[in-house]
Amino acid sequence: MSEALVKSETFNNTPIGNFPLDWDIVAIGDIATYVGSGITPKGGSNIYKKEGILFIRSQNVTFEGLLLDDVAHIDERIHKIMKRSEVFAHDVLLNITGASIGRCCPLPEGLGKVNVNQHVCAIRLPNSNSENAIFLSSVLASYIGESQINKLNAGGNREGLNYQQLRAFLIPLPPTKERADIAKILDTVDKAIALTDTHITKLKKAKAGLLHDLLTRGIDDHGELRDYTRNPELFKRSLLGIIPKDWDVEPLHKHTLSSAFGPRFSSSLYADDGNVATLRTTDMDEEGNLDLSTMPLAHLNLELFNLHILEVGDLLISRSGTCGITAVFPGFNIPVLPGAFLIRFRLKESVKAEFIRRYFNYELGRARVLNEAEGGVQKNLRGSTLLKLLIPIPPKQEQDAIIHQLRCYESRIITRKICLDKLKLLKKGLMSDLLTGRVRVKI
Repeated sequence: MSEALVKSETFNNTPIGNFPLDWDIVAIGDIATYVGSGITPKGGSNIYKKEGILFIRSQNVTFEGLLLDDVAHIDERIHKIMKRSEVFAHDVLLNITGASIGRCCPLPEGLGKVNVNQHVCAIRLPNSNSENAIFLSSVLASYIGESQINKLNAGGNREGLNYQQLRAFLIPLPPTKERADIAKILDTVDKAIALTDTHITKLKKAKAGLLHDLLTRGIDDHGELRDYTRNPELFKRSLLGIIPKDWDVEPLHKHTLSSAFGPRFSSSLYADDGNVATLRTTDMDEEGNLDLSTMPLAHLNLELFNLHILEVGDLLISRSGTCGITAVFPGFNIPVLPGAFLIRFRLKESVKAEFIRRYFNYELGRARVLNEAEGGVQKNLRGSTLLKLLIPIPPKQEQDAIIHQLRCYESRIITRKICLDKLKLLKKGLMSDLLTGRVRVKI
């Protein structure tokens, strides 16, 4: 790419901010050949097909591009009835109602016939091409578009945009060549983001497969997965199914020193300068990773809660709401209490808390935990029930090897996530500079 970036020094004050003197400020309605959305076909979701013509809804439109995992389809008959709202490659799709108002992306090539419902608006430019669509979509996604949406939806009213309002949106319009070059730069970063995101998804799928193998086949003395087909003599039948023959199956209580629910105390004791932190279920993700930076603080008499203070390596299981999520406490710089919706298990040295965490967060382990939950809509787990739950117990050295392999994979995922965050930050900075002309693209 031969573009060079240089700072701009002369600006024109406009209703949407300061822009270079040679940029135009235009209303979308003055340049668009079409602004409109579709309808929900009569019969609603009942008329959707598994195959056919793509029918784009608001959940499919994201700032990262079209998300087609759960896209609906309609047949040719419905599409002909809705012919007016057919959309084409390089149209810009914009969500105009609901919580996702303002999300937008260009419609890529190669999707065949496509239609949209009433929550998605299409903007079509003359001489439509990829660069113009990327530029317009980027402007609408930036603070330039966001600020105009916010003005129209002041006071938290996010009901929606109408076509008249959208046609009145003001956007900056650089010279044609510069506009195309800005789009190419942003598209290059978008492709890097998409590639990194795809890599992360593949790593997560590979980790899930590895997790299944490690927790059912284990690792031999040579660091290799055992193979039941080739070496059935290395396995045995158990109450949990076929497992390596030197693994045990035992109830959790056999490897537990103590357990307790998180304590309750008055909400009036919470304070920003508190001496104790409280770890809640909301500080855990689905895999049991903890974000200790979000824990609230409270002023408490430690002597009254001494038995509940968490120790490094304590196993924590959510008992209500999102039941069964399991984490291991890593330690913190001040005392930490488990929240009331957590159960704390202090384990013996015979089992690694990280191994139990991986097992309970694993698909089969989580299913067994959830099978013990009681109640209707709001499920709950009893500590006494969990203590009776049977778990596989590999030799301690093998537990360490399993944890090590999983951490190696997780490290690769974390590295790619850091890269993804950097790319997103880079794009945000480029949008701020290039779409305002503070930094100009010169050939």
